[in-house]
Amino acid sequence: MTIRGVGFRAATTVKFDAVASPTVTFIDSRTLTAVIPTVAAAKVSTVTVTDTVNGTDSFYPFQYTGPVFFVATTGLDTNNGTTPTTPFRTIGKAFTVATTTTPTEVRVAAGTYVENSLTLQNDTALSCGWAPGFATRDPEVNYTILDGNRAAFVIRRSFCEPGREASASGY
Repeated sequence: MTIRGVGFRAATTVKFDAVASPTVTFIDSRTLTAVIPTVAAAKVSTVTVTDTVNGTDSFYPFQYTGPVFFVATTGLDTNNGTTPTTPFRTIGKAFTVATTTTPTEVRVAAGTYVENSLTLQNDTALSCGWAPGFATRDPEVNYTILDGNRAAFVIRRSFCEPGREASASGY
């Protein structure tokens, strides 16, 4: 993962829930990359960045996201959904390919989606309000409407295990 900030040094360390990253690479004074330890993957963590000169900063909540899937009204559920140019057509399709073992983000472009009985899995973030092409996100401008067509509930959250999160925003 990439960590951006100010004043990083080559000796900077990174911990996830008090477990040191096995590999931290100093890119420049504003950028580090760190390998996320297995214990921190697929859950919300506290990230601690320590530098002998600048001290320690902790960030919580931090949720590592693995794959990102894209959904647009112009997409097709036969697409792979892994890029802005190959989005799925339905949120339901994105949820079926989202893994429950690695945090996943589902980005939804502006438009109306007539779907119901959707279940938001553990460690999945539903992020709506993206502009066509997914270059920017502004839910106040790019309206994403989830229409259940009065058939059932639109979206619900699955049982959430301790330390695991699911979130939805921008619709």
